Amino acid sequence: MTVSDIVPVKINVKKDAESYTVTPNNEVSVDKGEDVDPASLVTVTDPDGKQVQLPAGSIDWKDGAKPDLTTPGDKTGSVEVTFLDGSKKDTDVTIHVKTDAETYDPQAQPWTTTVGKTPKADEVISSTDKNGKKMPSDAKYTWKTEPDTSKTGEASGVVKVTYSDESQDEVPVTINVKDKLDDKEKYHIYGKDGLKVDKNGTLAPQDAIDVKDADGNKTTLPENSIVEWTKKPDFSQAGKDVTGEVTVTYPDPDHSKSDPVTVTVHVNGKSDEYKVAPRDGVTVPRGSQVDPERTVVAQTPDGQPASFPDGTTHKWVTPPDTSTTGNRTGVVETTFPDGSTTRTTVTVKVQPNQSDKYDPHGPENPDDRVPVKNPDHLTGGDKDNVKGEVGKVNPDLPKDTEVTVDDKGNATIIYSDGSKDKIPGGDLVRPEKDADKNDPKGPKNPDDRVPVKDPDHLTDGDKDKVKDEIGKENPDLPGTIDVDDKGNATITYPDGSKDTIPGGDLVRQEDKDKYDPKGPKSPDDRVPVKDPDHLTDGDKDKVKGEVGTVNPDLPKGTEVTVGDDGTATIKYPDGSKDKIPGGDLVRPENDAD
Repeated sequence: MTVSDIVPVKINVKKDAESYTVTPNNEVSVDKGEDVDPASLVTVTDPDGKQVQLPAGSIDWKDGAKPDLTTPGDKTGSVEVTFLDGSKKDTDVTIHVKTDAETYDPQAQPWTTTVGKTPKADEVISSTDKNGKKMPSDAKYTWKTEPDTSKTGEASGVVKVTYSDESQDEVPVTINVKDKLDDKEKYHIYGKDGLKVDKNGTLAPQDAIDVKDADGNKTTLPENSIVEWTKKPDFSQAGKDVTGEVTVTYPDPDHSKSDPVTVTVHVNGKSDEYKVAPRDGVTVPRGSQVDPERTVVAQTPDGQPASFPDGTTHKWVTPPDTSTTGNRTGVVETTFPDGSTTRTTVTVKVQPNQSDKYDPHGPENPDDRVPVKNPDHLTGGDKDNVKGEVGKVNPDLPKDTEVTVDDKGNATIIYSDGSKDKIPGGDLVRPEKDADKNDPKGPKNPDDRVPVKDPDHLTDGDKDKVKDEIGKENPDLPGTIDVDDKGNATITYPDGSKDTIPGGDLVRQEDKDKYDPKGPKSPDDRVPVKDPDHLTDGDKDKVKGEVGTVNPDLPKGTEVTVGDDGTATIKYPDGSKDKIPGGDLVRPENDAD
């Protein structure tokens, strides 16, 4: 004999936060005041070491742990990673905030001067660095090594640039020293700062530049100079900073030209009059998308509540990923009536939808699937039957849930929040069998069931009678019939499918086993006869009457016959019989009778 024990086993299923690794990225550097996406600061890998990309918004600063990025230096903060299963992991990160000297790469600009005249240090440095960045207005420029301008030719020097954060750069410069300057060298052209123009407005090129002389002092161009746009800005772009180029042609005999000067102009727009802020507390069911208009609010530039002007529209530039629950980010573009735009990063909370709360399925027993003639081409009636089966098997589906069924029996459950579930057709329908085409039954009248002596132990004769009764009630039934000892009939069809008729629908107890006919309780109430061994016909009629009086519940159609000795034979409608002995029904006649 083998002895076995059942031993409970505890299985620890790890959360994602326990299985996944979050590693801070090395050498992350940013400019002062730059807005940093915390997702760019870490790398997430799965248990196999493969890098994974979590939905936007899954990685954010931990509350109270965002570092100050407005001053230079190495700053430490903490990011919180929320995994798809809702588990979280915190990771410390280090960000290097660059000094101005690390951010900017200043460059010299061509400069020509006359003998003995050294230009100011700030004049020989370009207003934009080597990467096109505009140099900060509060930077200070001094000569570290002043060039020797005492003779003609090229003179070298070094300019020290000191930024507001006290960091410094040094820029080598080369100056061309001449005896006399031509107009191109006498005048230095600069694009003005803070230029603004209305949409589709105009700006004269001479109003877009500043002119300085060789000493760095503001001046005016010589008479008959021609100032023109060599690349005109597009002033149709409301709310945008647009660029153009201005060139000056001097009135000297050679009509020398200045180098093109880049000018930046801001085109005024409605976007300047409003701050578009993300709305708090926006939620959306998983798998759905939220209207971008719901995710933003209008504010004045100083942050006071406002309303968007009529005609303002909003669209997703990057819609949030709502395939999983949690906080997710997206980017909304707001377009004002004048065409100016603002882009805003917003956060929405993706919540479980109705499909996450329900698990619709087909019947557990495959035989309970809806039988159809052609599983690849369901009829309208078939589809209705499938809908009914879905409702029957899933009674807890919420009200207003819609069920649609396609030609192959695939059911789509559409919840009121728009989320969906699917049940495969194979779980709901099956090919029709012979058993589905027939509905065998026992006799309609229970009294017509086959009477048997013992319903729990049918004889072979009983079983044959049951088969005959089935054939009588179901004349066109194909296949074979088997009857078990309790009268249950199994019909096996030609295709192997089966039906069962319960024994209780086919057999019943014989009448004689239901009744217990007796004579009168008091012996004195027996029928008095002259000769108990030779009853007359009149005596027999009286005995029949007495049997009926004493046994009023005998079924209709019961026949009673009386023998010469007074014995009564009761024959029931089903043919079964009972007997009451004559001694229980008759007595010898006495003087009192």
